[in-house]
Amino acid sequence: MTLSNKEEVSFLMKEYRKFCQREYRKAVKNGQVTRNGVAYFYFLAGMDGASFTLFRTPSVTDEDIAKAKQWLYRDHDVVGNIKVEKVKS
Repeated sequence: MTLSNKEEVSFLMKEYRKFCQREYRKAVKNGQVTRNGVAYFYFLAGMDGASFTLFRTPSVTDEDIAKAKQWLYRDHDVVGNIKVEKVKS
């Protein structure tokens, strides 16, 4: 049985959301949070720095995200844009 493109995309999005929830829990557990308390995930993107994803829980505001991005750009070697993913707290 093969999946249609729509079914495949739906499956991949569900798996990605599960991945984000797992990484969010690990980030919180390991203290991987910005100065204003926004959890984040990163991976090395080469010798120039890392790619970052901020996790937005229901209690995180737009202002929190903006401050977290400023902190990451200022204090870390960010490569490219910082992504933001919604997760459950």
